[in-house]
Amino acid sequence: MGRVRRPAEETHGVVRKAPVGDVPRRMADAADRRRAARDAAAGLLLRGRWLSITKPIVAEFANIRPTITWTCLQGYCMMHYLLIILLALAFAPSVEGFASTGGGGSSDFLQSIQDKYQTFQEAKSQGYDFKQSVAITIAGDYDVEQVRQKIASDVESAPLVLFTWEASPACKKAIKYLDIANAQYKIVRLDDPWDEGNKVRAELGKMNGRSSVPQIFIGGKYVGGFDAGVDETAPGILDLAFRGTLKDMLEEAGCLKGTAPTPAKEAETVELN
Repeated sequence: MGRVRRPAEETHGVVRKAPVGDVPRRMADAADRRRAARDAAAGLLLRGRWLSITKPIVAEFANIRPTITWTCLQGYCMMHYLLIILLALAFAPSVEGFASTGGGGSSDFLQSIQDKYQTFQEAKSQGYDFKQSVAITIAGDYDVEQVRQKIASDVESAPLVLFTWEASPACKKAIKYLDIANAQYKIVRLDDPWDEGNKVRAELGKMNGRSSVPQIFIGGKYVGGFDAGVDETAPGILDLAFRGTLKDMLEEAGCLKGTAPTPAKEAETVELN
């Protein structure tokens, strides 16, 4: 005796015939469950607590061609939610202060998150990329001129200066290979303390077009990081080493142990008869 066909059913406005057999039926049921979960997630996304934040995110997709997939939208929104969580961890009020107010600080906390998100959006609108916008947001409010003066002072304090994080793999590699090159350098840590280092990192990113560490200066000139940079003039010390120009730059700046800076060449005077 043959299997009994399931009656045709209507799903999301599209009439489809039920598949024959247990395996196709289970596949169809699973597809229906996925659709239901997707629609439920969409409903939560649009009706959720962060409606005021997610609305402009979703609105950005209204101007994009309708063939964009749900996965892209989901990933884009998840990226912004991740940013919100990171900001929450970075700027959350202390547990003691929250408890002392009986939980009354929750509105201030939410307002703080919304303010930080607004700062992030403003940075993006000014043309900064995602990483630099995050760096600016985390840095918060600070005196730009004061921070730039500190950066200039640090850069001028030694022939070779590295702005680093202690735990950064790229920073560790840069230090390792500079030691192999017998270079002497000064390290300015941006993670000790974090609150001051975050301001310096944000401003370095504005000045050099790159917020990643390490930020390396040779003879007062920015040369990039370890294995990456911003352009051909500042590609990072690894590229400079492969080009054969790193050693000359270190020698000229007096960064190699036992060497002195190369004096600047004086302009030749030509006498006309």
